[in-house]
Amino acid sequence: MKRFLQALVLLFSGALLAQSGPVVEVFAPQINAQVRITGCARDTQNRVVCAVVFESKAQTNQSVTVLQSTVRALAPDGTVYRGRFSAEGGTADDTKAVFSLPAGMRVNASLLFPDVPSGVTLFAQVAFGGLEFRGIPVAQGRETPTQAAQAPRPASSEDLWTSWDRRLSVSLHHVLYVGKDGTVWAWGLNQDGQLGIGKTSEAEPKPVKVQGLTDVVEVAAGWRHSLALRRDGTVWAWGNNDHGQLGITPNPLVPYPVRGLTDVVAIRAGRDTSYALRRDGTLWAWGSGEWGRLGVGDFADRPLPTQVQGLSGIKALPQGLFGEAVAAVLKEDGTVWVWGNNTHGLLGTGQGCSYWESGWGWNQGQPTPVQVEGLKDVVQLAVGGRHFVALLKTGEVVAWGLSHRGQAGVFNEYCAPITKVPDLRDVVRIQAGGIISFALTRDGTLWAWGTHTSWDGRGFFGMLGIGPVRRDWERPVPPIGMDGVIFWKGWDTTFAVKGDGTVWAWGRNDYGQIGNGSRENQHTPIQVKLPDMP
Repeated sequence: MKRFLQALVLLFSGALLAQSGPVVEVFAPQINAQVRITGCARDTQNRVVCAVVFESKAQTNQSVTVLQSTVRALAPDGTVYRGRFSAEGGTADDTKAVFSLPAGMRVNASLLFPDVPSGVTLFAQVAFGGLEFRGIPVAQGRETPTQAAQAPRPASSEDLWTSWDRRLSVSLHHVLYVGKDGTVWAWGLNQDGQLGIGKTSEAEPKPVKVQGLTDVVEVAAGWRHSLALRRDGTVWAWGNNDHGQLGITPNPLVPYPVRGLTDVVAIRAGRDTSYALRRDGTLWAWGSGEWGRLGVGDFADRPLPTQVQGLSGIKALPQGLFGEAVAAVLKEDGTVWVWGNNTHGLLGTGQGCSYWESGWGWNQGQPTPVQVEGLKDVVQLAVGGRHFVALLKTGEVVAWGLSHRGQAGVFNEYCAPITKVPDLRDVVRIQAGGIISFALTRDGTLWAWGTHTSWDGRGFFGMLGIGPVRRDWERPVPPIGMDGVIFWKGWDTTFAVKGDGTVWAWGRNDYGQIGNGSRENQHTPIQVKLPDMP
């Protein structure tokens, strides 16, 4: 048999997370056995020990070898911890572990992770010998691994996704990242001071530390400005302030707190607009009132946060650059509510469809939220440059709006109605970029559709990550080498995190958005390191 165990990976989604019983169960055809992690807990030395069970399904004895170099655990913050495998009745050294699996019998084994800090209560992924297990709680105190397996299971995939989603924000020209110590790093365009380093510059193609920020839990990169949410619920802003999107600030080149905001739990930034969701479920907006994007009932700019009208039961703010042309929220009942510019049919009302450049005035649009007609049972929502993508409870993906380059799943449509994106199933995550869209399927494969070039087709940015192919795709294609993805985010530049903790990037890089010191566009994914990665 092969030295590496191989298996089909069972990736848990929201529907599976509610189940009780074994944390993960996979079937390994190479060894004809069922392999389970029954739980993880800390021993008397505060090391994490995970109990593993091998149950033979074969009629003959089998010999199993696991290389120690394959043993690892991934924490929700992206830190990778190395470990050691051993099995009852087997042998183990620093290189490998070998044991016999008798026909029809069970063998108990364990994984030891000696260097996991006490604050880690969940493994986003545990891997050994080619097997991958996701969403493993780490029991605290004196629980045994078996007792830990019987405890209620947290929404691990949500925890992992949310951790990365809040720490990384990608805009058209610049990127923000929250380090593990709560400080903020930025790179890319800095002509409006959006990097927060106390000065303007053309661009910073390597990460620089934003001044004066600590204890940050979330960042949001807007068109030309930046936002940060601190653990105390306050919002800080810096960069361009032409429309009051920073609030009232004495110096837009460094972070300054936004007045009148407390108890904030989530933030988004758009094209000269800013948004904050408070713990009481109210949404507040400030900045440019053009097209009614603030949702406050008029078209005036607001330098102070004002409550968006008529919203309750907000489940989530959509992924993407919030409010380039419209803004939106997903409600708990699965409905989508939008406001702003209805060019390209973005409001989903079936009325007022027109091309952007046909002469929309600043005071034309929908200044209060309206429900998207004919759309229900939505579980995730993403807003692109001028299109929307939604994931339905059925696992299907629909899109609408501008689709002149295939970004809404059809070609040459300037006002695409709500349409099912072809060739997608078992989708667990979606996102949208400027003129591209993404979906992650249950097997960890990332898919993309839309354009591989610039808005007008003249520039070649490589946003799809499929190599030097100058064409548009209305059907999803996989970026090269992007399997095993557990998180990704992008606009014209995309960052992806794999299950082994590595980070990859591709796409537009004319201002150093990839952050590796280069300013060459990247047509295929390359491995990069974020500022606090070893």
